[in-house]
Amino acid sequence: MKQKIKTDMFEADTEKVLEELKELFYVAPPHKLKEYLLEVYFTYLIELETQDYPNNHREITEGYYSIITFLTKLNSLNEHSSPTST
Repeated sequence: MKQKIKTDMFEADTEKVLEELKELFYVAPPHKLKEYLLEVYFTYLIELETQDYPNNHREITEGYYSIITFLTKLNSLNEHSSPTST
């Protein structure tokens, strides 16, 4: 029986999820992905007027926070990361 990653809103085969993560990390390691996301998000916040934020701005921000926290944790697990990479 294959293991699955399952939540209320997501379900997928663990092996397939790990393969997708592997592909993602060929593009960029976690600390670089985090850096890119922060750059894009804060540029967006600076350029957009507060009154123009979308109705789901809080949900978007919580999503960004979650993925950035995830990438931070993965970077700390990375055996190839240097102590100064975060």
